[in-house]
Amino acid sequence: MSVKVGGAGSLTEAFLYIADAKGYFVEEGLKVEFIRFRSASEMVAPMGTGELDAGGGSPSPALFNAILRGIPVKIVADRTTALPGRANMAIMLRKDLVDSGKVRDFSDFRGKTIAINGTGTSTEIFLEKALEKGGLKMTDVNVVTMGFPDTASAFAGKAIDVAVATDPSNARSAEQGLAVRWKGEDEVNPNHEPSVLLYGPNFYQTKPEAAKRLMVAYVRGIRDYLDAFTKNKDKEQMISILMNTTEAKERSLYDRMTVLGVNPDGYADPKSIAPDRDWYFSKGLMQQKVDLSKVIDNQYVEYALERLGKYQP
Repeated sequence: MSVKVGGAGSLTEAFLYIADAKGYFVEEGLKVEFIRFRSASEMVAPMGTGELDAGGGSPSPALFNAILRGIPVKIVADRTTALPGRANMAIMLRKDLVDSGKVRDFSDFRGKTIAINGTGTSTEIFLEKALEKGGLKMTDVNVVTMGFPDTASAFAGKAIDVAVATDPSNARSAEQGLAVRWKGEDEVNPNHEPSVLLYGPNFYQTKPEAAKRLMVAYVRGIRDYLDAFTKNKDKEQMISILMNTTEAKERSLYDRMTVLGVNPDGYADPKSIAPDRDWYFSKGLMQQKVDLSKVIDNQYVEYALERLGKYQP
C-alpha cells in the first residue's frame, strides 16, 4: 500500500528515515514515498486535502487553527521531547560573551539580541520561559527571527548574542568556535514536546490498516535510534543513514549533537501539549482552544506496542 510522508530533512524525522532504510515499511507491506517540504508548517494543508498521508511538526497555531477549521489532523506520536540531558532545542551563547563572563545568568540577557526561528512558535515559548528565570520580559531583549541554519553566520558576524535553536545548527556553531551550548530546553521547560508525528484525516479514515502498520515501523525506528546512540548498537550504521537523509551531513557533528529525547514507546503527551495550546490562545493566535482529547490519538502507538512490547532500556 502506498503512503506519502512529508519531511523537511530535519533530525526530528530521524526515526522515519531509519525505518525506511532498515526496510521496516516494506516489512509492513507499505511503499513509503517521502515528499520534501521547506518547513513542517507547510505539511498541514496537504494532509487536510489528502495529498499527504503523514508528516510532522510542532503543535502550533497553524495546526490548531486548521483543526478548528474542520481539518481533523491527528497528533499520533512523539517526535522529540526535552527529556533530562536530551533536549534538541537549546540556548546558544556567542562564545566571546561566555569567555568574557558578560553572560553568566538569565538576567544578563537584558538588552541582548536573541534569534528565534519565528514568533508564535515553541522557540518563542522556550525563550519567554528562559527570560522569566532572569526576571525579564520579551520587551527587555531584541528578538530577531531567522532560520536555524543561519545562526552560525549570524554569530560569526556578531549580529546576534544568543540563539534559541536546534541541532545540527547548534553543533555547527559550537564546532566552528562561534557559540557555546548554554542551557538545553530540558533545563528551562522540562519534558516539553515541541515536535510530533501527524496523520491526515484521509489517511487514517481510508487506510486504517496502513496507519497502524506505519506506526509499527516508526516505533522500531525510534528504538533503533536510541539503541545506537545510548547503547552504541550499530551506531555508525545509524549515522550513515542520517547523513544521507537529514540536514546533518557532516560525520563530526554526531560527536557533538545531543541525543534526541523521545518517548521510546512513541506516546504523544497531552500534559506537554496543553500548555502550548493555552499559550497560543493567550497570545491571540487562536480564537478558541482545541479539545486535545479529539486531537491526540495514541491508538496507533497502542497497536504498535501490542506487537512490539514495551521498550527495554
